[in-house]
Amino acid sequence: NSTADYPWIKKKNINSKQSKINNSKILEKNIDDIRVLISKDESSTCEFKESAVWGPGSSDKARIDMGKFQILKAIAGFSNSKKGGVLLIGVSDDKKIIGLEKDFHHRQNKDKWMQILIGNLKKAFGEDFSPSWLNQYFVSDEDRDIYVIEISPNSEPIFLDDAFYVRDGNTTKPLTGKAQYSFIFNRFPNLN
Repeated sequence: NSTADYPWIKKKNINSKQSKINNSKILEKNIDDIRVLISKDESSTCEFKESAVWGPGSSDKARIDMGKFQILKAIAGFSNSKKGGVLLIGVSDDKKIIGLEKDFHHRQNKDKWMQILIGNLKKAFGEDFSPSWLNQYFVSDEDRDIYVIEISPNSEPIFLDDAFYVRDGNTTKPLTGKAQYSFIFNRFPNLN
């Protein structure tokens, strides 16, 4: 499989100074746009992740599981919000562009990394997974790749492992019980 197998993934022309419009009419950001987002810090509409492979944990397996979970949780939270958001993978919490070379090396190469990420999305969201609410592409800062995932607000609630996540400021948190019911009732009136 390659990016040709996933037509919703756009490879960004890294030398371009102008944003382009893709087939879903979403403006893709260039590296200057990304630098502006990074300078504004994480927020209700922007999240940084150093890696899609590695997260916190005491063993490699725990770190890999947490790395995958953090990406999926952020996507679910943005899709359930009213505004959506942008997930920048390859950017540290302290606003440094670190790139994804370690991720690519661990997964053998960039193509395999993308295949695993897309597979994780399909497995986690199943029938709810729709490329129409995700715009995904690479931008590059010199020799450091950043993977940008722009998440549109979904028209129906998205659950991850039967948990419902929302953005709360610059974090993604689960909602349960009455809070979850109230949020879904108000955010998705088409379900009423």
